[in-house]
Formats: sequence, C-alpha cells, structure tokens
Amino acid sequence: MIDRYTSEGDALDAANIFESLSLCCNVSQVGEQLSAFSSAVHPGIGCWSMGNHDIARTVSRWQDANNQPEAAKLLLTMLLSLQGVISLFQGEELGLPEASVPPAQRRDLFGKQVIANYVGRDGCRTPMPGKAMRPI
Repeated sequence: MIDRYTSEGDALDAANIFESLSLCCNVSQVGEQLSAFSSAVHPGIGCWSMGNHDIARTVSRWQDANNQPEAAKLLLTMLLSLQGVISLFQGEELGLPEASVPPAQRRDLFGKQVIANYVGRDGCRTPMPGKAMRPI
C-alpha cells in the first residue's frame, strides 16, 4: 500500500489512499480496507478521500434514494473519524448528489468521445449551488 512512499527517511509525511475512492456501501469492504491500511502503514500517514472530480459524487454512490441526508452525514462522520489527513471534495459538506447534465451541455471530452453510453464526469464537476443549499 502506501508504506513504501512514507516509511523512508526522506519520504512523504502523508500519501493519498486512492482505494477509499472506490468504497461502496459495503461494511465488509470498508473493514477490509481499514484493516489493510492499519497493518501496512508505518510510520506514514494516510490521506483519506471519498470523492474527487473524476468519479460520481460520494453521496450518489452510497445513498439509499430515500436517505440522502442521512447517508451524507454517515459518510462525513466515517471520513472524519479516520486516522490521518482527510481531503473533502467540494459539495460533500452539503451532501451534494451527482448533477444531471443534459448531453448538449456536457464538456467532459473523455466521456463524450471514448466510452459509449458513459455520461462523463460533468455531474461531479458542476458549480457549487448558491444560497439554495444548506449544510447537512
């Protein structure tokens, strides 16, 4: 895992844990990843993130359609309780779901040209809402 980047004398103090981006609402998977991290890293620090500009918004990947605010609160609680550094992607503090972007307004060239039936990454790259959104 990241111990090869953080355990040498002139190594990094912290390193991103990209596996956390692929976590889904599966308790066993989360437990396995946390266990692997805690047993492999010495003396480095992990930088945890559950979202970024390249994948669907976290709450949209984890939520039950009826429990969006509760799912967002649970995810933030879990992220903030992890040992190490956290990286919070814009909108996660609001529980922002993936935006629906009409095909004519999509800008993600990778999504438009490379993969058939792929809606691209525009839904997680939409601008932050104004006063209409309240923190969760």
